[in-house]
Amino acid sequence: PLSFIEEIIAPFGLILTMRHGQICLRVLVNPVSGRATIPPILYFDDEDPDTDIIGVECDLHGADCVEYAQVMWTAGTDSESSSDPVRTRPSASLYEVDYTDILFTNIDAVFNNVDARLSLYFLRPYSEIRLTLAGLRAAVLCPGDPIDVTLTRESWPILADATNSTNVRNRLCFVRQVDIDWQTATVRVTAYHYSESA
Repeated sequence: PLSFIEEIIAPFGLILTMRHGQICLRVLVNPVSGRATIPPILYFDDEDPDTDIIGVECDLHGADCVEYAQVMWTAGTDSESSSDPVRTRPSASLYEVDYTDILFTNIDAVFNNVDARLSLYFLRPYSEIRLTLAGLRAAVLCPGDPIDVTLTRESWPILADATNSTNVRNRLCFVRQVDIDWQTATVRVTAYHYSESA
């Protein structure tokens, strides 16, 4: 039954996911400058002496991005409707309520916001970073969460991004998947980082 809700909210950059066994709603933010809107939930830094990163994999997905994006919508128009009158009571024959101004006054601002938040997901190449982490600190994450990743060791297999850089420092990434191994107390986090340049 949730698929019906997902179809309605997906165009607005809203996703349903699970956190600790409960359904929650995630809002996708601008993948490039979203840090100013919502700060990362967790930081993963291999320069930290207490780092929990024990494995890294990385793939670059440059062919998935598109050349340009356009947001299209259809705004409502003025319309009239009325309910059946209560015939046993004398009253005015018609009661009108016009919600047009209330519903559609801000429609341009709403869809400009949607465009700003979502278009860069399609316009920028992205790197898929898979972190294997010791301990269960990352078990609190769920899809859509923003995290901050710094990877500086030369031994990590980091591919060059669209700017030909292999330096992963304070990158804003968005969690795609979280796999918890309770027996070994490790967490595998798959996250996407979107390039700041087209």
